[in-house]
Amino acid sequence: MNPQRLPTPIALGARYQLTHMLAVGGMSEIYLANMGSKGVAKQVAIKRVKPQLSRDEQLLEMFRHEARIGSMLNHPNIVHVYDVDEEDLVPYIVMEYIQGYELNVFLRRGISLGKPLPMDHAVELVRQAAMGMAHFHAKRTAAGAPLEIVHCDISPTNLLVTRNGFVKILDFGIARSRDHLYRNPPVVAGKPSYMSPEQVNKEEVDLRSDIFSLGIILYEMTVGRRLFRGPSAEVLKQFTDDDIPEPTSILAGYPAQLEPIVMRALASKPGSRFQSARDFADALEGFLHSRAPLCTATRIAEYVRQIYPHADSEVLEPTALVAAEAANAPSITAARIAIIGLVMILLVSGLLWLA
Repeated sequence: MNPQRLPTPIALGARYQLTHMLAVGGMSEIYLANMGSKGVAKQVAIKRVKPQLSRDEQLLEMFRHEARIGSMLNHPNIVHVYDVDEEDLVPYIVMEYIQGYELNVFLRRGISLGKPLPMDHAVELVRQAAMGMAHFHAKRTAAGAPLEIVHCDISPTNLLVTRNGFVKILDFGIARSRDHLYRNPPVVAGKPSYMSPEQVNKEEVDLRSDIFSLGIILYEMTVGRRLFRGPSAEVLKQFTDDDIPEPTSILAGYPAQLEPIVMRALASKPGSRFQSARDFADALEGFLHSRAPLCTATRIAEYVRQIYPHADSEVLEPTALVAAEAANAPSITAARIAIIGLVMILLVSGLLWLA
């Protein structure tokens, strides 16, 4: 839905004024809000459980779990959660306001203008995302026990490219942690085309599942074609029937140094992948150091200005991104609505990537 200005701002707690309805999903609503008082206000995004669902204990527990994870994280490559609270027993999450573009929209924009994202820029964006993943993978409790957070939905719709050249990881709506990791979910939650083999098979997953998902994104961004397509059963068949083609067999001139990094992230067995997101990030950094040492967020920001030349001067209506099936999914799937940052997004037509 398009952002809708509320007829009258709605007070939420003592600090927030809801000004726009941004999105409505099966479980929650997302608003643009002002935070502050006495003439000093900061725009934030607020995600709130629908009041009519406030007695659904299963959905509330999922939402609170999402909120708990978000509130623990503080990293430049993860959308920041400012506050978690409840009003009239309805919980809500307050998140940072971000000016940026969903990765798949960002890539389509470049292709549509005949200025596809340079390979070095793609590698740097994935390196940043791997650093954000390393942060939440390494989180521990106050007592020092590992939380074992697994995102479970790393995909282009959950990576935001900001105007200053950084990546932000969004949507911890279906993330698992130590106390949720081994539950047997009633559905395979996530986007099948970006799932690891073990996630598609509904097996136990750990941080290496997220590494596989990010490896798919790196493959697609650097090769210029989709890797897996279709629902879970079809994706699983592709895992079992076909080996992943090496990038150098598809794209002439593909960097020989990058290929083993990509293929290691995409190893079918978790034990053959990078064993941490930090190791993945370090490998990408080593590649960039030898090939493009000046490929930084500043250079990516310059590219952003090339494909969005009026972004800084235009006044855009804000919008928010939600999980892909949120609007019409059944209740257990709708509960996956993303923890996300508010974004300014320009929609463009065209394919996600060249086929």
